[in-house]
Amino acid sequence: MKQDPLLDLVEKRMQTGIISRDGFLGGDKRRLIEILMADEAEMNRLGIDHQQIAETLQHLLDAGKPGLGTEVEVDGKFLVNVETVRGKLPCPWPGDGLFPKTNVRVKRIDTGEEIVYTAMGVHLIRKHGFYEGKGSYFRLEPAKLKEFLDIQE
Repeated sequence: MKQDPLLDLVEKRMQTGIISRDGFLGGDKRRLIEILMADEAEMNRLGIDHQQIAETLQHLLDAGKPGLGTEVEVDGKFLVNVETVRGKLPCPWPGDGLFPKTNVRVKRIDTGEEIVYTAMGVHLIRKHGFYEGKGSYFRLEPAKLKEFLDIQE
């Protein structure tokens, strides 16, 4: 499928070392449009939307901030550790602003399973439906998120 010139620019900005040391695409060789379309199809199959996931991730991030780098119990189901370092990163989509360098580690109390994401990752999901490329350190699989976060259709 042909990719819009804007997505060509965004894809270039997502490469390793441009905005972040590791980039946003991991080892994924697909074009950005293909990644976006595949994740959109998966979300449709799951019967959930990007907003549900982004809102839940944002809730966990906000609830964990007061811990200042220590675990905070959230909703009786999660242990959340939010770490922020100095500086901000620009969104790969031009004009979307700067985002704090914030990493969030969430552990389910009942299973011990963990996910890791960033403040920018929440924005990328909410506004662009982008979960990062396969093999990216911060890649979040929609099906895993639905189960992990216990999001209902």
